[in-house]
Amino acid sequence: MAFGSIDCLPQFANVDLQDLVENNLGSIKFLTPTLQQFMNIYTASSMDSYRQQQGNQKDLSKIVFLKKQLSLKKENNK
Repeated sequence: MAFGSIDCLPQFANVDLQDLVENNLGSIKFLTPTLQQFMNIYTASSMDSYRQQQGNQKDLSKIVFLKKQLSLKKENNK
């Protein structure tokens, strides 16, 4: 997944930067989106005209996968 800048995520995909998950790998710290945030990012990306012209089947298959994962997570939290 790629996007212009982390700073564009709130406006681009309705992702609150404060909700990104901080991870540590040794002395390296990095942020990753939650499942719902990934869903927001891929949904927003799939609407991009360039990606639509290039055939965004990869985005759409990831969206289907994420929907399934979110549904499973919701069922497990009942």
